Amino acid sequence: MGTGANGNGSQWGANGIQWGSNGNGSQWEREPMGSQWEREPMGIQWEWEPMGTGALALARFLEREHFDFRGLSVIELGAGTGILGILAAMLVPPSHSHPLQSLPVPPLTPPPPGADVTITDLPEALAQIRTNVRLNFPCPRSRPRVRRLRWGQDESSFPGDGHLLLGSDLVYDRSSSAALLAALRSLCGPRSRALLSARSRGGEGGSRSFFRRVLPRFFRVQLVGQEEENEIEIYGEAEKDIEIYGAINY
Repeated sequence: MGTGANGNGSQWGANGIQWGSNGNGSQWEREPMGSQWEREPMGIQWEWEPMGTGALALARFLEREHFDFRGLSVIELGAGTGILGILAAMLVPPSHSHPLQSLPVPPLTPPPPGADVTITDLPEALAQIRTNVRLNFPCPRSRPRVRRLRWGQDESSFPGDGHLLLGSDLVYDRSSSAALLAALRSLCGPRSRALLSARSRGGEGGSRSFFRRVLPRFFRVQLVGQEEENEIEIYGEAEKDIEIYGAINY
């Protein structure tokens, strides 16, 4: 599943994903497509860590595949800017929803506009995430939660059977892959799903080895999407395959 340029050299694909400018290039916007997406445009700012290509690719994938997050509990890992968690809390497609809606999980009562979202990262990134959450959710009651999560240390304070985990550009070397694996094994229960995107990196500690050799020992992993021009893979931890990867616990 690739997306190409939009005819003017932009890396953005379809479904209304556009760059917005606030004078210094630090804003990302999602323009609604008529009545398809019941939400105002998104704004994202960063101070110390720009959005990775994997995060943007996974955001495009989630919109393009019409995921319906209503009633689901979502945790974003290593969020950086929080773009994926914010998007999951916003998206409410009225029709043509992704099969995630058929997961055998009880709905939250009352259901939020999108997902029930917790956005996580290391302590030094949380202020940036909270800024973006406030920017997109003026009402405090509707905001995603923002919490510290140090992989391999803080998982016990999180529910171990969340419905969906999201993450992008999380694997850089052996230490990061070992810590991420520990987090996934702690946070994923029998009903959990994960969608993870990564720039394809080689080597023993790279994302390619992690998704194709390490993770399949513990999860059913499937490659569910690619953006070849950006060398991005999207994986789902699910059936036995993850550039966007999807994964499901055994």
